[in-house]
Amino acid sequence: MPVLYRYKTSVIADAAALGAAVDIGDSILVGVTLDAAWDSGDQLGFKVCSTEGGTFVPLYGSTAALVTLAVAASRAYALDPRIIGQWRYVKPWSQNGSGTDATQGGATTVTFCMK
Repeated sequence: MPVLYRYKTSVIADAAALGAAVDIGDSILVGVTLDAAWDSGDQLGFKVCSTEGGTFVPLYGSTAALVTLAVAASRAYALDPRIIGQWRYVKPWSQNGSGTDATQGGATTVTFCMK
């Protein structure tokens, strides 16, 4: 049986660092794609929550380090589903790699790939 992939997008608005929540549901998050508007030098992190209206917090891995990707515009990245797969709601977070917001210079779209 073939694997079916689903895609959902979240926009980080101009002068903002956090995108809208994406409901992963019962899927597994396996990747993200950044559009051409992503600001160079910013890293992609994630804020997560078990409920859509709850408090979103930064995602840390088992080594107590922030889960971040050094990313560039117009690229796709694989994600380790063991790290981010436990969370129902995820927001893309533009930050500097140390947990400080890095606002985008224009609206940018992050596409989440799930299976």
